[in-house]
Amino acid sequence: MKKILKRTLYTLIILLIVSIAAVLLFGYSNPSKLPGDLQKKLDTFMAKKENFSGVVLVAKDGNIVMEKGNGMANKGEGLANQPNTKFRIASISKTFTATAIMQLEEKGLLSVQDPLSKYHPDLPNSESITLHHLLSHSSGYVDYFQTKEFELDHKYSKEELVDLFKDKPIKFTPGKKFSYSNSGFFLLGMIVEKVSGQSYEDYVTENIFKPAGMGDSSFTVENPIEVAMGYVKGEPGPKTDPSIAFAAGDIISTAQDIYLFDQALKSNKLLQSQSQSQSQSQSQSQTQNKMYTVYSSSFPYKYGYGWYVLETFGHRNVSHSGGYPNGFRNYLARYIDDDLTILVLSNQMETNSKALTRELASIVFGKGIWFWQKFI
Repeated sequence: MKKILKRTLYTLIILLIVSIAAVLLFGYSNPSKLPGDLQKKLDTFMAKKENFSGVVLVAKDGNIVMEKGNGMANKGEGLANQPNTKFRIASISKTFTATAIMQLEEKGLLSVQDPLSKYHPDLPNSESITLHHLLSHSSGYVDYFQTKEFELDHKYSKEELVDLFKDKPIKFTPGKKFSYSNSGFFLLGMIVEKVSGQSYEDYVTENIFKPAGMGDSSFTVENPIEVAMGYVKGEPGPKTDPSIAFAAGDIISTAQDIYLFDQALKSNKLLQSQSQSQSQSQSQSQTQNKMYTVYSSSFPYKYGYGWYVLETFGHRNVSHSGGYPNGFRNYLARYIDDDLTILVLSNQMETNSKALTRELASIVFGKGIWFWQKFI
């Protein structure tokens, strides 16, 4: 019996040593050691990503350092991904919805502390849930994407989608936890419509797309070929109806346009409220500071209003992922204290877009990267 215990102990020790060695050997990489200047390093790194399908953009200090497409936007049509290829940006759209809400607050038309009952008195729990809770994924509402009744290819009215989650028990007391919910941002889109008197699409077009110069962004296109096709394991992704996303993820855009959105936020074109004694050109607005404050968290997630708020490589960043079930995997990272923006738009379900943005950031910052830094 003692011999068996000793053998088991030795085996465990050997496994532990092998595991630690594997982490040290394979869990760390340093792509910043690639030869050449920053642009050369980035180009060399992406050249090794032969299987990547999508578009990557890296901008530093107001200048685009790298912008390139790879793979096919539409295999059947023989169309390659280009910097101006249109993608379904999915949940990156939430940053636009949050911006719309904050614009309306700046205009005095609503407050993030308003109870949901002010706009939807018929909804259960609406007295205890505020716009703040919806914006920070702390409402407790069940995500309608996760309900058993939800169907990707069904055409829904807004009321039908709300019916999918409104009568489900809330998951926790509002404000007590973080739980990602498309339901909350769907409701925020409906509130934009009630307060502005416009459709959500028209409001975003007039108050975000146009001021930012985003001429290639929209919610629909006349010809489907204008938008990259999503792929799952090399095949076209499952059919989805545009009605399923709305303000939670319905925007169609390009890498170039999302960079214009980023620049419009940095220059305070979209959110105007200024910090005391600071001019518009000198600081991000008070409203943006409000958006980039952590209100809810659940390891490893920390969320403000429409943005994850993170620290990576010792640098603060606000970021958002965007996945669509028919094959889109996107990630936008804005290192706002370093004037660094990294965007990955991919029409391939197997892409880990977040990990790719982290690897690109490690090159810019000249730092090595551990495998867990690609995911947390």
